[in-house]
Order: sequence, then structure tokens, then C-alpha cells
Amino acid sequence: MTGTTPAVRIDHLALRTSDVESLERVRTFYETYFGAQAGGRYASTRRPGFVSCLLAFPGEPSARIELMTAAGLTAAPPGEVMGYAHAAIGRDVPASRDGGFLGLESRS
Repeated sequence: MTGTTPAVRIDHLALRTSDVESLERVRTFYETYFGAQAGGRYASTRRPGFVSCLLAFPGEPSARIELMTAAGLTAAPPGEVMGYAHAAIGRDVPASRDGGFLGLESRS
């Protein structure tokens, strides 16, 4: 391989919460104790009831935390877990088609 290898970084870690209220409590925790700044809330049109938001931390570069929930989620669906859900490894590649990250999901 010629040239330089793109830098690899942890883009974000995803945490699954049981409901929107829990998502908001976790968001407030990271904002209060770690200085996180929450982006806007995302509501999926393909998965009704799925809500997420990304938390960014001070400093550059910084990994983010994605908080997620889905309507009616009281326990983890088959093949999914509550709490840690996945990690996304990023590449510093301009204009990459996948947004610069590769997702690695937990499989319990």
C-alpha cells in the first residue's frame, strides 16, 4: 500500500435505554458530569418509536455517545441488548460513502 494510512478512531458508542424518559435522564447525566453537548433528537420514520441523540464531549477529537430507545422496549429484543449496543470505528477519509465509520454491534 502506498501513501499514508487514514487515521482510525472511535466515532461513537451506542447505549440502548428502555424509554424516552430514561434516554433523557442519561443525557442529563452526561451533560452534567462530563460536559457533553447533545445534538438534536432523531426520530426514525422507518422504525416508528425509535429515538436517538448523539452526545459530543469537549475537546478534539472526541468520541461520541449515541443514546437510543424504541417504543414499548421494556427488555432487549432478541439479538439486542440493553445498555451497550454497538461501537462505530471512524476513519478520517474525506467524503467517504459510509460517513467515515464502520459499525461493530454487540452479539449476545
